[in-house]
Amino acid sequence: MWEVGWEWIRVRKKWVIIIALILVAGLGFLFYPDRTKEEELFQPVAETSQKPEEKEKTEAIKDIVIDLKGAVKKPGIYLLSEGSRLYEAIERAGGYKEDADVKQVNGAQLLTDGEGIYIPTVGEQATGPGQGQKGKVNLNKATEEELQTLSGIGPSRARAIIQYRQEHGGFKSVDELKNVSGIGDKTFEKLKPEISV
Repeated sequence: MWEVGWEWIRVRKKWVIIIALILVAGLGFLFYPDRTKEEELFQPVAETSQKPEEKEKTEAIKDIVIDLKGAVKKPGIYLLSEGSRLYEAIERAGGYKEDADVKQVNGAQLLTDGEGIYIPTVGEQATGPGQGQKGKVNLNKATEEELQTLSGIGPSRARAIIQYRQEHGGFKSVDELKNVSGIGDKTFEKLKPEISV
């Protein structure tokens, strides 16, 4: 009788252990979900070769065209990246000629699209940003002060020229200056040798 009793306890013990193991395994699944899914969620994002801000900068870079004349070895039209400086254009043109007056040249000058630059020889006068070849004033680039160096152009007419070029996207030819209020045929004829576009 006692033997039967011990056997029953042993069998019962086995089932208690099996049930306990099943419960532990079940709890393990509840509290520790599939690790692979968790790892996928926290995978680092692969780095691209360019950061977003660098990509924007690259896309924003445009080309500009300038006309380089005067005392350089290969004068002509040059295509450069936006933000280029004058010294870079001069390098592309093969450098200065021997008679170039480098003291009058600002190599660090920032270039703009459509700009014409004249490199003077020794004894010649350099031209500023608002001036074209041989000292002519460029109607599309000249400042109010530079426009006032023209014959018969005072502050009000200089402002009228600037206003006209802003409203019409610049002057297409020097003859268009006659469309500016206050500039008639006689004034234009005086100005014509002094201006360029």
